[in-house]
Amino acid sequence: MTPDELIAVVGSLADGDGGTGAGGPDRITGTAVADDDTGRRSAQIAAALRSQTGHRWVGVYRVTGTEVRILGYSGPGEPAYPTFPPASGLTGTAVATGRSVLVDDVTADPRYLTVFGTTRSELVVPVLHPRTGVVLGTLDLESEHLAAFGEAERELLERCAAAITPLYGVDR
Repeated sequence: MTPDELIAVVGSLADGDGGTGAGGPDRITGTAVADDDTGRRSAQIAAALRSQTGHRWVGVYRVTGTEVRILGYSGPGEPAYPTFPPASGLTGTAVATGRSVLVDDVTADPRYLTVFGTTRSELVVPVLHPRTGVVLGTLDLESEHLAAFGEAERELLERCAAAITPLYGVDR
């Protein structure tokens, strides 16, 4: 799948058409945490991103003024922190700055909230409101490999984040 096709698939999943309108898979599954359509679509987005990037774990989160909450994920287990304050961890930095946070070695970064003991690198990408720049949510990718994420992948995932704003009730 090309980068543009991946963006189309996650955008289609965020719109609620199951990824089929973009030529994507008819059935992409992950684990929904939110018990509604948003949770199901979030899990599908996480699974599509995990499948295409090959990283061990991908989560889709909602950010509010009081908490960050997992909506859906794909990977070997539930996050250790399904909800946490928006100023915590690497996500807190992404929320505060509105910019992606890429850490090559989480064991050397005191901001890292240990989710899996084997995680070595992480990329947190904010999902921004297209008109106001407010952080609506995040994409969180974790890898067991050091320096697993590069600038090209960060840029691709930022485009994916922009494509999923309908998941948060915002038109692109």
